Amino acid sequence: MNYQGSPRRHTHSSTLIQDYIITFGGVEGGNPGRKNEAYFYNIKTGVWKQITPPGIEPAARQRHSACLYKDNDVFEFEVGAIPSQLRL
Repeated sequence: MNYQGSPRRHTHSSTLIQDYIITFGGVEGGNPGRKNEAYFYNIKTGVWKQITPPGIEPAARQRHSACLYKDNDVFEFEVGAIPSQLRL
């Protein structure tokens, strides 16, 4: 596997879309603060790539849930926060 470009995270979400796993948010290693970064992991090639979803920047989140809606929308949910939409 190629881990280059994919920081170690915890309390993030991961969502499977076709041949990709999208990870979003969470906390990076020992660095405090929530992240709002999204990464694609290509299951076929084993390569990570940071992505910037079009539209409104999603809110930083941790300890949240995500779900796929239709073909290319991922909704991120966190207790007490407004849901974010990642349109891919």
